Amino acid sequence: EEFLFADLENKMTYSSVVTNKIRSLRQNYGLTSNKQRPDVWLLCNDQATLDKVGPVSAYVATLSTSNKVTCVLSSAEIPEGCGVAPVDSQVTAYVLLAGLIDPAAEIKRLEKKVQAGAQAEKKLRDKMNMPDYAKTPQKFKDADNDKLKDLATEKAGLEEAIEGFKKILAAPPAPKKEE
Repeated sequence: EEFLFADLENKMTYSSVVTNKIRSLRQNYGLTSNKQRPDVWLLCNDQATLDKVGPVSAYVATLSTSNKVTCVLSSAEIPEGCGVAPVDSQVTAYVLLAGLIDPAAEIKRLEKKVQAGAQAEKKLRDKMNMPDYAKTPQKFKDADNDKLKDLATEKAGLEEAIEGFKKILAAPPAPKKEE
């Protein structure tokens, strides 16, 4: 059966992928309470992706138990102290964690992820440099190249997050607000 609003159906399906990544990131950081509603930024690689994700950002915010979801095209619009979760090669989710987690522990965790990604990249490159790799069907070569791109994107995001947490550690503590 054909949908009347195929475009809307595609956007909603994609919003569930984004929501799942944000929820996984929240779980990784131990943000399981519904009272903890961090702000989320979705960094889109291009305007077409922003146009796909932007209209469903309110649904993503509700389903991911976030305060609000903001779609942006530039990483300059994302504040320091965010956890990073690459959704795919087009979108990266940033969840504001400042004040919710321990930055030093987070740096250690992210550095382990960078090392694991480097090992995966080395293993994939070793596989691609084998003499028999030339006989590999093109669809598998394309998949391996896509995987390398995804690993590079993830590594860049992780390194950016590490730098952000280092800045949080170096910054003086904010004065406490009196209620």
